[in-house]
Amino acid sequence: MTRFLGLRGNSLSIAAILGVLMPGILSIGYNASSLGGVLTQKNFEAQFPEIDIANAENRSQASKIQGTVVAAYTIGGFLGTLSCIWLGDRFGRRRTIMAGSIVQVIGSTFMAAARSLTHLITSRIILGLGTGVILATIPLWQSEISPANKRGAHVGMKGVFSGFGCALALILDFGMSFTHGSAAWRLPFGFVMLLSLAVLGFIILLPESPRWLIREGRMSEASEVLAALEDTCVDDPSVEAKIKDVQMSLELSGEWSLGQIFHMGAQRTFHRAILAGMVMLFHQLTGSTVITFYSMSRSHRSYIVQIGSLMLYVSSDCNF
Repeated sequence: MTRFLGLRGNSLSIAAILGVLMPGILSIGYNASSLGGVLTQKNFEAQFPEIDIANAENRSQASKIQGTVVAAYTIGGFLGTLSCIWLGDRFGRRRTIMAGSIVQVIGSTFMAAARSLTHLITSRIILGLGTGVILATIPLWQSEISPANKRGAHVGMKGVFSGFGCALALILDFGMSFTHGSAAWRLPFGFVMLLSLAVLGFIILLPESPRWLIREGRMSEASEVLAALEDTCVDDPSVEAKIKDVQMSLELSGEWSLGQIFHMGAQRTFHRAILAGMVMLFHQLTGSTVITFYSMSRSHRSYIVQIGSLMLYVSSDCNF
């Protein structure tokens, strides 16, 4: 079978974006919004009366339980992302993405089949684990296989696809709100399996990160991948030059450890970690994630407003 679908150069980069980055990041945005769109559906409330705030005798307790169900996804996401500190370097980017996709399929299957509150919370944690692995690994893999002059644009597509994923979830929730029975919420929960399977199918056929291959000493495979990405031959001087650049970068970074984050050093690691952490902190303080998780309404008109707002968010991402 032809390696990498027979694609080389720019065609291979486009295949990576459309086959892995797009469905993978769509699934992240989709998972963030899918539950919020069904929380107030009649059949969903009947299946899980513990989180039916409108009809609860103790609304405060029901609200806490509902918050726990929603937050279970982020707990799983935190653990999944944290695990990639070890998984990504130990097993490589491709196998880590495969694992995240499989876990996400399992989580979405359990959510679609949920019949009790415990079942729902457990499935949310599993789904979050898979999503966290995908979120931490796919952009990194994409950046490591992208040409330097296009790396920013390729990885920057993440924000666009994430916004479209949120909109897709609300559009599907809106459409299914006209149906009756548990299919109104089970189908939206199960839909993300298609996105995960698309990621799984394409990542098997696409190249491993050349940086990880060089780190593992697999030079011949790294040369083959770099030659395919640059649409040249493995003996081309540019391929050898890129390998030497990566080797020098790995030598300068030295042996990595978690404690290294808290030390400054010549590379100012702690300073850079604080900058990245503070950017994410202030992003969360805007309340965007809370709005995304709780985008719900009993009104079809409000669904349309929410979808329009998310599409405006996508447009602002594109303009940025």
